[in-house]
Amino acid sequence: MSEKEMEQLRLRARKLDRIAIAVSAAAFVVLVSATVRLAVAAGEKVTTSNLASLAGGVFLLPLLLAVPGCILSLWQNALIDRQGQKAHRAEAMSAFHMASSLFELVFLTGSSAIAALGPAACFGAVGVLLAALGAAARRGEE
Repeated sequence: MSEKEMEQLRLRARKLDRIAIAVSAAAFVVLVSATVRLAVAAGEKVTTSNLASLAGGVFLLPLLLAVPGCILSLWQNALIDRQGQKAHRAEAMSAFHMASSLFELVFLTGSSAIAALGPAACFGAVGVLLAALGAAARRGEE
């Protein structure tokens, strides 16, 4: 790909980023106005604290959830580069995504089954998971 084509792709990506930011801001305004209208209709007092909590939930939570995904994507790309599979990056990323979807399906099914058993089972499952992760980390140090 030529340098001119790369620059055109970068410009398109920047334009799409601006569009995404504008759409996100518009969605936030709609969400806040709808929430305020519902709160006022229900007789609730709308305070700055309530709006700050809403903004934190709308902006910070998705950001915090997206950061690990970005880090994982960087690790996956680095692994592909170390394995010398740069020419097959799309196929490898697709395989990573399919494995991630399968893992998510298994995880959500398991977590719903544990949640149905009650709070004690949830805490027990988290304890077992933390112990397993600790053992794996310790084994990795050796």
